[in-house]
Amino acid sequence: MTFKSIIDEIENNLHKILDMLDVSDIPFTVEPAKPGFGDVSSNIAFLLAKHMKKSPQDISITLSEKYSQLNNTLVSKVESHPSGYLNFFADWAKLNQLILSESNLEEFGSVDLGENSTIVVEHTSVNPNKALHIGHVR
Repeated sequence: MTFKSIIDEIENNLHKILDMLDVSDIPFTVEPAKPGFGDVSSNIAFLLAKHMKKSPQDISITLSEKYSQLNNTLVSKVESHPSGYLNFFADWAKLNQLILSESNLEEFGSVDLGENSTIVVEHTSVNPNKALHIGHVR
């Protein structure tokens, strides 16, 4: 559990809102935001604009109000940007507690990626008496 936890929570809550609006199959994104625009942002209002025949700004205001009514454990607030993006602000105290509690688990840091398969790690074996150049990366 890391920052992905907050992204998963936001995606799940946005899907609940889409279900409330009887809308499905909207391929929205939830990704880390640019500095100054919260911690996570979503483009969902732009994708709903054509379907709902409203401006992205109006839709993002509606979505932020509906989102605030849902059970949010890791989001402290939601803002509608005038451009139409939804900006989410993390509740860092709760997120830090979650990360610390997960780090105490025995399986913390383990990954089952590549289980029962061979993993090859390659590295360069460059002569230290020569300059490193692009030919060494083959």
